[in-house]
Amino acid sequence: MVRSSIFILTLVLIATMALLGCVSVSKRPDKSVKIGQLEEGSARVCFYGGDWDWGYGVVNHFNGAGNVYVNENHIGYFWDEEVICTDLLAGSYQFHWIWVDSTESPSYSCKRLDITIKTGEEKYLKANSVKPEGKDHLLAVFGAIGGAISAANAKWVFYFEDETNTIGKQSLAKRRIVEHKDLSSTISSLDQKGQHEQEVKDLSEKVRSQDQNEPEAKDLKTPQVTKSVEARLQDLKRMYEANLFTQEEYDSERKELLDEL
Repeated sequence: MVRSSIFILTLVLIATMALLGCVSVSKRPDKSVKIGQLEEGSARVCFYGGDWDWGYGVVNHFNGAGNVYVNENHIGYFWDEEVICTDLLAGSYQFHWIWVDSTESPSYSCKRLDITIKTGEEKYLKANSVKPEGKDHLLAVFGAIGGAISAANAKWVFYFEDETNTIGKQSLAKRRIVEHKDLSSTISSLDQKGQHEQEVKDLSEKVRSQDQNEPEAKDLKTPQVTKSVEARLQDLKRMYEANLFTQEEYDSERKELLDEL
């Protein structure tokens, strides 16, 4: 009986390590940070651990460490009972999370949550994980031993749940806010990113159009001006070798010609 209990505990420990991995981040000291008022035009999003759903009526409280991403940018991590908050400019963003030291794979996948936040708004995102197949047969048939074995081969989906303000504030009251970051000038909203990409596209098209029209403009110039840059470089070199230019003058003229390429 004792040996059996030890064996079960060993398997559970192995399963837990398989899920959490060798976590490279540590918990913060048992203290909280104070959060100030929001800046004009900003909104606030708070992240914390939620539920660990085995998909067979077995739900555990989050116990581990999770990395948080905003628009695919890693912004920090939280442990169970910890909260991290960030301030962002009002706009649309995409959020996801995953176990610390894990990457997306057939065993771990992340659902992205798209949210539009308004100026002065606060959002509360609870990090949950669930087994998509909906049943953990080993856990059902073999109890703790089966669950431990299954944990090592679990296929988990990580996702954020957008909690209401009332529930979110209650969740924060039970936890410690350990980190607060103002990323309003660091991470652009999806709206800003789309606008920037369009501006770059418009500029590229403008430059391309100018390049296409440039030969027509050259045709209006004199034969001396329309000589290719390569030919003008050769002429410049011959004049320099004939001591018609100083080294400084030659370098300056050569740079101007190369800038035209």
